[in-house]
Amino acid sequence: MAILCISSQVARGYVGNSATLAVMHLLGVEVWTIPTILLSSHKAHPHWVGRETAPGDIAAQFAAFEENDWLSQIDGVLTGYLTSPEQVEVCADIVSRVKVANNKACYWCDPVMGDNPGGLYVDEAIAMAMAMHLVPIADVLSPNAFELGWLTKQSISGPEEADKAADALDCRVVLATSVPGKNDTTISNILIQNGAAISISHELFASVPHGTGDLFTTLALGHFTKAGGDRSLQPDLLKSAFERASSCLFSLARKKAGAENDNLSLSDIRDAVLTPDISFTSGTNQS
Repeated sequence: MAILCISSQVARGYVGNSATLAVMHLLGVEVWTIPTILLSSHKAHPHWVGRETAPGDIAAQFAAFEENDWLSQIDGVLTGYLTSPEQVEVCADIVSRVKVANNKACYWCDPVMGDNPGGLYVDEAIAMAMAMHLVPIADVLSPNAFELGWLTKQSISGPEEADKAADALDCRVVLATSVPGKNDTTISNILIQNGAAISISHELFASVPHGTGDLFTTLALGHFTKAGGDRSLQPDLLKSAFERASSCLFSLARKKAGAENDNLSLSDIRDAVLTPDISFTSGTNQS
């Protein structure tokens, strides 16, 4: 089994491809990465440098996989942080080619475009390109509450609004994260599939490390793939992957909440993935 991940790559820290590599290796899932941008660290640090990957270079790296006849080995594609509409279009083409080579391959789209309270942190043209080219072909979409609201032009103030908004998207499965809970002290993750929604709510922490959204999607995809999940999107495997991802992420967020150093370390990720200190089941409300 192998996952192709197309996202950002940082020299220091664990976001984007760096987070995906760590999680997938811990789970025993092979991952191939193509960087959309090379960064010294995530951009919330006061000083960082980076260089975007030209869309043609992304296409060329993928073409090398294709020329080596490796596409049938790819069980899933994950896209994350993208830096231009042209990169978006290249990714859409890559997904199409992988699915031709392996009709069981599943496409997970993490539409990295913004968050509350700041709103969009990519150019609006990139967000619009994702909405046009990637969201319609995604088998699984994993937006946070802001991204789900932006894509559907709906206000997401709680689980019911998230469920309604997900139904407006032409996507088989939506994994919505960071959805406001029923009160100001909780937050929810929601799995919406075939018109049915299941949720896990837990304590809302004042601050969490950068990269938790990347980790949630990667954890869910990793557990789903390891269990033999494919494009048929087996409901029981998705539910289990959703519960495992939520358990791991809550364990990590609780450990790091309020920490002076908000960067994730490999030991943080390892402990959360291999020995989470809580095991959620759908419908859980942990506070």
